[in-house]
Amino acid sequence: MPLNYGSVSFKRWREIEVPVYIKFHIFHLSNDYNKNLSNIKLVEKGPYVFQEKRTKENIEYFENDKKEFLLRYRERRVYTFNKERSGNLTLNDSLTFINLPFLYVSNFETKISLSHFLFIC
Repeated sequence: MPLNYGSVSFKRWREIEVPVYIKFHIFHLSNDYNKNLSNIKLVEKGPYVFQEKRTKENIEYFENDKKEFLLRYRERRVYTFNKERSGNLTLNDSLTFINLPFLYVSNFETKISLSHFLFIC
């Protein structure tokens, strides 16, 4: 199907009308994070739901050496928090979670304080 500028198929290709939703589930550390790692209590929070909007911008048509018509563009993605689908969750929620990459690469000892491995948002 050819993508002629201004056609119905071009408009649908440039800006997708079907809503796309992305869900995130986060495991929140619910107990005192100054204790050692043997008493971890994780609580699943979520889903935090975002709607993704994709549009194609800076669209250029050109012809290559083989006389083929080509299309070049940049896709822009915008994510908007969807309050209704996220229930009572907000972007201002306070979350604590373990910094797993740091935990993995460090020389781990059971007496290390858990506070070295946390992100608090």
